[in-house]
Formats: sequence, C-alpha cells, structure tokens
Amino acid sequence: MAGALTGHESSPEWGELARWLQLCQRAPPRGGTDAGDHPPITPVRCASRGGVRGGPAAWALYAAVVKHFLATLLPAVAAPTLTLPPTPTLTPTLTLTPTLTPTQPQP
Repeated sequence: MAGALTGHESSPEWGELARWLQLCQRAPPRGGTDAGDHPPITPVRCASRGGVRGGPAAWALYAAVVKHFLATLLPAVAAPTLTLPPTPTLTPTLTLTPTLTPTQPQP
C-alpha cells in the first residue's frame, strides 16, 4: 500500500494523513471474500485541484475516492464501553389549574 500513497503526501488536502499513514504499522489484510464485482477503487496518482478535468464536480468525485481510500487504511478504532444505569419508569402526569376567572358582564 505504500506505493499507492506515493505522491499524496504533498497534497494540501490530505497530505498530512498520507504521511502519517506511511509511518503506521498496518496489520495484514484479513482476507475476506471476493465478490467478483470489481477490484478495490484506488487513486492511481495524486492530482491537484486544478489538475482534474471536468471542473468542480470531477474534483469532488476524485477527492471522495481518495478520502475513502485513505480511510480504508486507517487503523481500527477502539472505544470504551459505557453502561448506563437503568432509569426509573416515569408516569406522565397532567394537572390543569385554571388561571382565568370568568368575567362578569358589565352593567
């Protein structure tokens, strides 16, 4: 995967992440199942914002592909488990208190 990151380290958008990923120790792929639909989508080279033909929409698509690719190389995240205590069952109570007094007819 290091070859796929080459060139991306100079990108102003994701260069810092690409450099960090080059330093990371990655576990080997777990295998998985090849569904046969298509190979993984990886950017073949780093492009600049002005170097993608097709205008802003083409750049947005290219950037989404690169960011998704980089995200697949991130290490797994571990989060602590938090157990909340049970809450007591609440019974809604509606109390109506009249605040208006009937008006007396004027003589």
